[in-house]
Amino acid sequence: FREARRSCWVRRSETTSYLRDPRRDRELYLIGTAHVSQRSAEEVRELIHLVRPDHVAVELCPARAARLRQGDREADFLRSLTAAAGGHGGIGAFFAALNGLWKALGLVPGVDFKAALDAADAVQAPAHCIDRDVNETLRLLRGALGEVSLPRLMTTTPPPELVGSTLGAGGPAEAV
Repeated sequence: FREARRSCWVRRSETTSYLRDPRRDRELYLIGTAHVSQRSAEEVRELIHLVRPDHVAVELCPARAARLRQGDREADFLRSLTAAAGGHGGIGAFFAALNGLWKALGLVPGVDFKAALDAADAVQAPAHCIDRDVNETLRLLRGALGEVSLPRLMTTTPPPELVGSTLGAGGPAEAV
């Protein structure tokens, strides 16, 4: 408990927290992002350029990070996910519908990840991929959704509070 008292945690904004361990002279900035948000991408880019960290951790598996670094768009990744999951029940159809919805709403999946990778490169900080492999995620998702009816899932009306907050004045792109 003594060490915990010496540490510091400060919520800097709605999406960013700052943690400090003075005993080890370590700092950590943690940003919660919406993976389809230009605003999140700008916040990530700005913080990395401002702080110039020694390391950047990104919630991606190495394969997805490599695709983003090579210039593949996240929409291309979603298409490949759809193809990969297509033989596994309705998961492929779900990803296809999700990709179409994001496009229709003007959202760019993965824009925050790409901003973090680019900003890490710009400040010469190594980017560390801290997520499991996407194929493992799909395997777990298939298991979790095994009993879920995809047609029912796709036709269920979202709760009013979710619709109201998402489709406010500026639409979904402004909400995130």
